[in-house]
Amino acid sequence: GVTQEIVLPAGLRGVALGVRVDISHPKLEQVAIELAPPQRPPLLLAPLGALVGDSLRSVFNSSNTPELRQLLGGDLGGIWRISVRDAVGGDQGKLNACSVEVQ
Repeated sequence: GVTQEIVLPAGLRGVALGVRVDISHPKLEQVAIELAPPQRPPLLLAPLGALVGDSLRSVFNSSNTPELRQLLGGDLGGIWRISVRDAVGGDQGKLNACSVEVQ
């Protein structure tokens, strides 16, 4: 798997939160996506088997991913980690880009 760290400034607050990912993998059903916000337990954005196809360009946000709503209202600053894990060996994928967006 691969993990990308994103640092947001301390004291950052918002009314909406989004996690943008761009992933390439020959079998996305073998991939899980996890978000570890600062000083909070990790959230599973996409469990194994939830994705299909060979590429994903998507935004998980506080509207379509209820778990992200729980993060609003507090300080969003700190180190965020987006992890993409391949549960089956033998093929390779790539985390092309990712970001955490606060509005």
